[in-house]
Amino acid sequence: MATRFPVCSLATAMLFCLAFGSAPAQVNQTAAGAAFARGGTSNFHFAQANELTIVVSLLGEIRVPGRYEISRSVNLLDLLALAGGWTDNSKRSEVFITRIVQSGQKVERTQLQVDLSDFTRVPEGQLTLEQGDIISVGRSSALTFGDVALYISTAAVVTTAVITILNYQRTVENSRVTP
Repeated sequence: MATRFPVCSLATAMLFCLAFGSAPAQVNQTAAGAAFARGGTSNFHFAQANELTIVVSLLGEIRVPGRYEISRSVNLLDLLALAGGWTDNSKRSEVFITRIVQSGQKVERTQLQVDLSDFTRVPEGQLTLEQGDIISVGRSSALTFGDVALYISTAAVVTTAVITILNYQRTVENSRVTP
């Protein structure tokens, strides 16, 4: 049975993993810093030596999106914790797992929506990951503190610029009128 981690920082998740002997004993980040600097993604490896792994992709409003090679014992919550947790803009009720399912000769793409706003109520079966899964975390349309601060600071800069221009024009006009 896999140990569940709270969705938290990557460092905290790794400490839990090492302390409890769960999936990752080895962490391998391939050019993580350079890839993020270019706006790309990175490859991460979270598994013990000689352990069977699966490869999944994590996209959207998550702190460290990328391609993850993980132990088969790592579930969705563990993966989100290993990826650094949610961003401020993430919508926890809109987590989608896209999966390729083959039945006989027919290959289909299925999409499962998982509501993680209260992850204690999510059935264990919905947290299980499979080879090739693509996990996408949606973006909240609600304003965050950062959004509000950005709007206020932008308005302040524009207002300051307008006042400065008006004061300059008034100074120029007053200098013309004075003999």
